[in-house]
Amino acid sequence: MIFKNTLVIILSISIQLYFSQTNQIKKSTGQIESFGNIYYMVKGYNGYQYDSNTIKYHEKKLSLTELSFQHCRSTLYTREIMYNNFGMWNTETNNQVNPILIWENVKLLGNSNKLFTVITDGHKSTTNSKSSSTVMVIDQDGKDCLQEGSPYRDNITYFFSKGFEKLKERKFLTVYYERLYNQRQALAKKYGIDPVVGERTQIPREINQYIYSNGYNGISLLKIENDETTFNELVFNETSCACYTEVVMKKKWGKCSKKQKTKYLQIPLMQWDNIKLLEGINESFTVFTFGTESYDTIHSSVLVFDKNGKDCLAEDSPYKEKIIQYFAKEIKNLENKDIKQFF
Repeated sequence: MIFKNTLVIILSISIQLYFSQTNQIKKSTGQIESFGNIYYMVKGYNGYQYDSNTIKYHEKKLSLTELSFQHCRSTLYTREIMYNNFGMWNTETNNQVNPILIWENVKLLGNSNKLFTVITDGHKSTTNSKSSSTVMVIDQDGKDCLQEGSPYRDNITYFFSKGFEKLKERKFLTVYYERLYNQRQALAKKYGIDPVVGERTQIPREINQYIYSNGYNGISLLKIENDETTFNELVFNETSCACYTEVVMKKKWGKCSKKQKTKYLQIPLMQWDNIKLLEGINESFTVFTFGTESYDTIHSSVLVFDKNGKDCLAEDSPYKEKIIQYFAKEIKNLENKDIKQFF
């Protein structure tokens, strides 16, 4: 009897050790590449951490723990891991160029029937060019499953860590970008502008992707919300550099009124005050331009406000369509010499 009990204990310890070894979370995976003093992991990461983040989900603000895989070449990796395991996502956001993708009611952990909602995102640091691919997870009761002390935290981290090792077939990227391009081009048509403009050049990516000289591939209108304000950002996508909206303003209106460097933007925020932007309209506007260049996106953006500080890209603005058409036309009319003068 004593021998039997001892055997059970030994077997139990052996099983626990086996699972702890099997579920060991790797600190790093993938192939390292570098560009100057910047390095990143191809189809992998180097280190992970848990951060705090806030997201709006079903009209509610949730403060959640965000699992962040560091030094990823692409911010899309966690999205791709979810697609590889569960197929098409249920919903997406419209507040950033690469939408947050959300899967609802998925059996994330193979040994459990528990259902989770998985929110995938990614970030690029403007200070050190470090990219991360991230995930947040809640259960059916809305509880944060990645917070410290959660019984699911380690298993979820392990699930995504292992998922990086299976980033081989790139079907997700084809589906993701095709859907994104269709949405952006449809929005351009809605506002009466050409959906695709300029000479395209293929860029070295894992699927066929292009940037457009003196042009763009569709537009996005992003609703940006924070604790202080809400405004709309007009984005011209797949521009060959992130400065096109800035070049448009400099070409016609000269030097900007203010230039601001912020930790949130890769390219300084340029501001022009008291600009009669629209021909035939006696209204002065304040215009901000900026842009982003990363592995996942190159785009040029603009914000426009009237003399009272009202957002002129809001849904109810009488100037919205005219502003979109103005910048689309001016980007289309850019010449290479305009870009060279900028640099």
